[in-house]
Amino acid sequence: MEDMPMWRLKVCLWIVAAGCLAAGLTLFLPLSTYNSLAKMVASTELPSDATFVYALRALSATYLGIGVFFILLALHPRRYDIMVPFAGIAAAFVGLVCLVIGLIHGLPTTWFVGDASFGILLGLLIVQLWRDSYQEDRNDSADAKTDEDS
Repeated sequence: MEDMPMWRLKVCLWIVAAGCLAAGLTLFLPLSTYNSLAKMVASTELPSDATFVYALRALSATYLGIGVFFILLALHPRRYDIMVPFAGIAAAFVGLVCLVIGLIHGLPTTWFVGDASFGILLGLLIVQLWRDSYQEDRNDSADAKTDEDS
């Protein structure tokens, strides 16, 4: 049976993957749907100029790629070893950037608190669970070596 820290790590990686894929799915939504969501979250309408729409679609495509990356990590965290804590640190960094930018620009809290807390909390949790799992692997190796020596 898989150790508990590894199981929890995989769950966190799958949650981040799902969040990124959900954000990426907006790539296929019409701008009217974006505006409906914006009105629901922050009572505002998004710009409709081509530059903004391009940036929105490019960001959505980026999130799709990141979601696939997190799926690979969730399926085989030991295979991609050092990429797991890097992904956690990157997620926490993105969450922190969302928080700071949201506060600096005076955006309504509903616009950024979800992204910020999601990134920071899950990112840090991924790093910690990776460390716990890595430590448990080292302890198991040490126990196996002790058994061989006996």
